[in-house]
Amino acid sequence: MSDAPNDLAKLRELVQANDVIMLTTVDAQWLLEARPMSLEDFDEHGRLWFFTEYHSSKADQLDTDPRALVTLSGKNYVSIQGTAKVVRDPARQRELWNRPAEAWLRCEPEDPKVGLLVVQATGAQYWETPGVAAGLLSVISAFVKGEQPDLGTNETVDLPAASGEPR
Repeated sequence: MSDAPNDLAKLRELVQANDVIMLTTVDAQWLLEARPMSLEDFDEHGRLWFFTEYHSSKADQLDTDPRALVTLSGKNYVSIQGTAKVVRDPARQRELWNRPAEAWLRCEPEDPKVGLLVVQATGAQYWETPGVAAGLLSVISAFVKGEQPDLGTNETVDLPAASGEPR
């Protein structure tokens, strides 16, 4: 487990390199449901912000069970667990509003159907990899030498809950 003071900064760096992530919630039958979401912000308090419709199945799911898992893969892999809820915050909605949100939601940020889904991160795990080509070369080289390949770094991060409510 990592205890470096910049764990959250490292997570933010890894996450913000990706626009679309997967958000997993628990449905009414206690089954996991995942869907792609467009990340609008991952702030310095460990909160991930997404636009959503205020009344949606994921909002209903989070009312019943606020546990959420955010995952992403690309050059690196990140898994963030936390608690989530859907809030209305017109000022923050205007601040985060963008053309893709407008195209998807087909309204203005103050529309009553718009909400922000906020995930407060409580812990995470990430894997930094050297990339596909370098990873393959490492595996081949290690095999030839009879050694273990260097497949990158894996860290577990414990995050304290942020003080205060999402604005």
